Amino acid sequence: MESSTTELAFYESYHNHPINKLIHFFCIPLIVFSTNELFKEFYIAHEHLTYPGIKKKCRFYITWMLHQVYCIYYFQKYGLYPGILMLGYFTCIRYLSMKLNIKKSTALKLFSLSWFLQFVGHFIEGNRPALLDGLSQTFLEAPLFSFQYIWPSLLKT
Repeated sequence: MESSTTELAFYESYHNHPINKLIHFFCIPLIVFSTNELFKEFYIAHEHLTYPGIKKKCRFYITWMLHQVYCIYYFQKYGLYPGILMLGYFTCIRYLSMKLNIKKSTALKLFSLSWFLQFVGHFIEGNRPALLDGLSQTFLEAPLFSFQYIWPSLLKT
């Protein structure tokens, strides 16, 4: 657990100001949601993978597969409770995406606005964004970090 908390600690070290944390609390899920909206129609289908008794090919949606990779990462790196929480997080985002069905142009605006607001948060805090120093850590840790705002003891043992 110690190595996993260092990666989250890296990301947390860039977010100390309460306004910046609040902005990230809202904007990170909006970025995940809008990214899901922008890419939700992309899938992989294979001619030999079909539903039993139906000639329709199975579709493996890219966003769904990416969500599963994230969940496996969280289960493996942080354990049961954070893994379950993030599984629920990505499931809710996928469900909202299917129900709301917003236009691509709206998703792009939401995506852009969320990124812009996060940069504003870093301007308020007076430091640079974590993604400038650790791109992969940032994208892996950001969704879990957004829960630290409302559940600070989530990863404390």
